[in-house]
Amino acid sequence: MTRASFEEVKHVLVWLQNKLMFQLILYKNRGELGSINLVRRGSAYGGWWVPIDEEKDLRTKALVSAGIGFDISFDEAMLEKDWSVLGIDPLSECCAFAREKLSKFPKFQILNVGLSVEAGYQTFFQPKNPNHDSWSTINAQSVVNPLSMDFPVVSLKGLIGRHEILAEAEYRYLKMDIEGAELALFQESMADFGGFDFLAVELDFLSPIPFLEFTLRVRRIQYMRKILRQLKREGWNLVHVENSNFFWEKSKEVVTV
Repeated sequence: MTRASFEEVKHVLVWLQNKLMFQLILYKNRGELGSINLVRRGSAYGGWWVPIDEEKDLRTKALVSAGIGFDISFDEAMLEKDWSVLGIDPLSECCAFAREKLSKFPKFQILNVGLSVEAGYQTFFQPKNPNHDSWSTINAQSVVNPLSMDFPVVSLKGLIGRHEILAEAEYRYLKMDIEGAELALFQESMADFGGFDFLAVELDFLSPIPFLEFTLRVRRIQYMRKILRQLKREGWNLVHVENSNFFWEKSKEVVTV
């Protein structure tokens, strides 16, 4: 078998591993999948699902878009639907790009910070491709001897009270595409999700698991199932899954499971 053929087979096996992993995560944890009307906003690469009934509502609506990157199609689509958008990203070049492209929208603000459990500074690690913007607090791509830098970070708790567009909003949407930093937030700041009504997260800490790391994969499956159960106890209904993007809606009453 040539190296090219081996890599192709390995790619297929990894895809099957990931598909099985997410099926095991969702087993008996499917929540309220398909229970609400959703619409997808943004590009094929950078789009996210939005509860369409909320878009029809006249209430003031705000999005925290954590991890802007260089695809601002979702943020732009939300601004066009009269959402207020607070974008955050630790990379100054991503913030400058978003500021330039979205400057025509008065309801857009951008913060040059990362999202973490506590405000302050945190170490981020460079991705395998230095031209990419996916710096990670957990070295999500398992780069050997990665370049690291400290960036300022803000907590969820510190966002709502300090930014008018969030403090005055009647409906709040939190989107997190933060390259594995979501793991710490699930572990230590889940209560801070309570300031939001809709939660959308790319589970980056699940996707870059090396091919032969079976024990790590099992541990991550078990841990994500635990997260799903805890979110359910906190009153969050899992309403949609798209690849590694998970979407929750806050229920009106906390349930016991």
